[in-house]
Amino acid sequence: MFQQILWTLTNHATSLSTAVWAAEIPKLLATLITLLSEPITGTAQRFLAWDDHMPAPPAVATGGAPNQYLHTEDGKTLPLRFDSIHGVKGETHAATLLVETYIHPTHDLASLVPVLAGQKHGSELSANEMSHCLRAFVALTRASDLICVALFDEHVSSKEADGMVAAGWIVERLR
Repeated sequence: MFQQILWTLTNHATSLSTAVWAAEIPKLLATLITLLSEPITGTAQRFLAWDDHMPAPPAVATGGAPNQYLHTEDGKTLPLRFDSIHGVKGETHAATLLVETYIHPTHDLASLVPVLAGQKHGSELSANEMSHCLRAFVALTRASDLICVALFDEHVSSKEADGMVAAGWIVERLR
C-alpha cells in the first residue's frame, strides 16, 4: 500500500494535482500511523499540505528510469537517480546523499552520529549498529566528489554537531 501511494505521488506519468494529492495524502497518513509509535503532528500535516506555488515537475526523459528525477535550470538538465544502498553497490557517482531511515526499532544513522563526530569508535558499536555502519560505508564510498548525510535534527546534539565540524564535516541545520 505504502509503495503504491508513493508511486502515485512521484510517478511523472501521472499528473500531480490538488485532487490526486487530496486523495493520496490521507491514505499515506493512515499507513504511517500504523507504522509509527507516535501520532502524526500538526507539523507533519502542514509539511504534507498541498502547495499551490510548487513548480510543475519536469518530464522524465524518454526511456528514463522511474527512480530518476530530471532537474532543469537555465536550460541545463541534471539527472538525479534515487536508489537503495544495495542498488548502487560497486558503482561510482559524483555525489551521494545518504538519508536517515527508520528501520525497526530505530533510525539507522542516529547511532552513528557519535562516530561521525569522533566521539565514539566503531569498535564500540553493537552488532545492529555495525550493520548500519557498514551500509553507510558502502553508500558514502560511492561518491567521487561530494557526500551528504541527512539526519533528523533531534538526533544530532549541539555537542555532536561541534564534534562533526571538528572532524571535518560541514553541518547545516535545516528547519
